[in-house]
Amino acid sequence: MQGQAATVRFASLARLKRDDIRALREMAGPTSRYPAGSFLQVAGSPVSDPMLLLDGWAISSLDVTEGGRQIVKVHMPGDLVGLTSLPFTTCVDTVIALNDVQVCTVSQAAIGKLFHNNARLAALLFLISLEERVMLADRLVMVGRTATSQRIAALILQLRDRMLRSDPSIGLSFRFPLTQLHVADMIGVTTVHVSRIVQELANEGLLKWERGKVTILDIKALQLWVGTTSRELVQEPTWLPLP
Repeated sequence: MQGQAATVRFASLARLKRDDIRALREMAGPTSRYPAGSFLQVAGSPVSDPMLLLDGWAISSLDVTEGGRQIVKVHMPGDLVGLTSLPFTTCVDTVIALNDVQVCTVSQAAIGKLFHNNARLAALLFLISLEERVMLADRLVMVGRTATSQRIAALILQLRDRMLRSDPSIGLSFRFPLTQLHVADMIGVTTVHVSRIVQELANEGLLKWERGKVTILDIKALQLWVGTTSRELVQEPTWLPLP
């Protein structure tokens, strides 16, 4: 794998040694670029090798009745796209590039080799999958049990937390490639409703969402508005296999 994106997810949980970084880089396959709107994976197609997202954002979605969709995940640099399809014969979701993206292929054989040769990195990959499961569960609770304003605020805070892991310099104003249609498809409402709620949040002095950019005006008040428990990752879990 290549560059910072190859190690950022692992390094968010534990320090990596040179051999770990070398092992991750050796997993890298061919690199490709795709323009915004490209399909990186299509639900129902045969499962192929996962792709490491090196640059850009992508979304995973599942089709629902009458031509609709439910967006289930936003992919950022460092994510392995297609990893969740490995237990199945066909891809479970459709992945579309939100903006111009760069990816590199990570073969299934390379993933198997990682589990065989490096128990510490394999354990970190396991933890990453658990973290993603909890993020999805948190959003499911928000969709089922909270007001739309809380869903939108929680989503923005969650995505910012993820961005901070790869770039600690991220401030309260940051690029946001998602559109209101994307957010609507993630939290189960209409775009008209999202637009109205975003204006309400701005009027409350909580956040401002302009085209391609979000500014959090009062992060403490926004966190209180959401009302969910903040989750902090364990650093250097004591049970991890020794390097």
